[in-house]
This record gives sequence, C-alpha cells and structure tokens, in this order.
Amino acid sequence: MAYRMFRARERIQTTDEKIATIAQSVGYANLNYFYTHFSAYFHKSPSDLRRKE
Repeated sequence: MAYRMFRARERIQTTDEKIATIAQSVGYANLNYFYTHFSAYFHKSPSDLRRKE
C-alpha cells in the first residue's frame, strides 16, 4: 500500500490529472476508499495536498 500512496502523492503534486484518474491508476476502483486511505496515510486529503502545492 505504501508504494501506491507515495506514487499517488507524487502525481497529485506534479500533474494536473484528476484525482479520480490517479486513484484508478494506482489500483483504487472506489474513489471514496482512496480518499479514506490517502487521508489516513498522509493526514490530509488529496485535494488539500493539491491546493497547498
């Protein structure tokens, strides 16, 4: 799971791809499930991470 999370974080920070597209590309078919895992892992949501960059 760690690799998928770090790969997703990298793409959120460095691309303009939709978060749903990134989630699917790292193996999450359910966007809500991705948001839950990402937020638990990094203590911020994917959207918050992108806004701060």
